[in-house]
Amino acid sequence: MGGSIYGADIELDNCVVIGGVFASKSLALSDVMVGTFHTPDADLNGTNYLLYPTAFSVEPMRVLPGATLHCLALADLGALYKGEKELPQSGQILMDLSADAQLQHTYALNRKDGVRTPDLTIENISKFLFAVLQGRVKVRDLDGRVTFSELKERFG
Repeated sequence: MGGSIYGADIELDNCVVIGGVFASKSLALSDVMVGTFHTPDADLNGTNYLLYPTAFSVEPMRVLPGATLHCLALADLGALYKGEKELPQSGQILMDLSADAQLQHTYALNRKDGVRTPDLTIENISKFLFAVLQGRVKVRDLDGRVTFSELKERFG
């Protein structure tokens, strides 16, 4: 599903939600992929994925044995979508469900020249996003035009 889900008591099983899931009372996740979620009370079962690196539950989550939560924010989903090999410094992150902070490690990105970026902390990410918002960092427009010869070359 594209968009977000809002409700009091939400149960999701074997589905994908590109946006957020926001439950005012309770949320049950079982084998799902969601952008993020926010709820007072959460149950987790099976293998689950977050597209964004944060999710919130007011009370500690009830986690059934074997349940996992992986963050895909640093995964090279574009390469996988194209059927190509993932970049070496990309991948999913297993979330630590027993810790409040969730991410198990601090990560950085490596530039093509091998230089390591500042760590991906909330402060550094915030500074970067404000730089985009204020126009100090420019994001190029996506040119979605594809020629027939490009299509033939890639899928012919």
